Amino acid sequence: MLFDITQIKQYEQEMARLDCINLVGEMAASIGHEVRNPMTTVREYLQLFDKRPEFVNSHTQILTMIEELDRANSIIAEFLSLAKNQTLEQTLGNINNVLEAMLPLLQAEVLRSGHSIQTNIRNIPDIIMDARKFVNFF
Repeated sequence: MLFDITQIKQYEQEMARLDCINLVGEMAASIGHEVRNPMTTVREYLQLFDKRPEFVNSHTQILTMIEELDRANSIIAEFLSLAKNQTLEQTLGNINNVLEAMLPLLQAEVLRSGHSIQTNIRNIPDIIMDARKFVNFF
């Protein structure tokens, strides 16, 4: 009696390929985390240097370096969020509540850059959403 095992072999090859992709994703996420650690240290030192009088003439350059580190960190954070297997926790909620919760963080960032922020929050209907996605966005 003969059996065609072509589909079984294709399935095994596909599973091996998916295992390899999963491993690469885990390694990339690990590398992303490891890159963020020294970036955080460098950012903290830059903030310290920016407060010292001997670096007053370098304020613009220091802020540029901090902004670039923040941009790189944001890119890594977005990459890591894509790499995670996340489940959606969708519930009935209101975007206004998310905005109000995030407003202090937004104001701090805006004030740091020398600007101001005004809100005009109006009544809107509740929607089904995963509020964590909004929080991670900001």
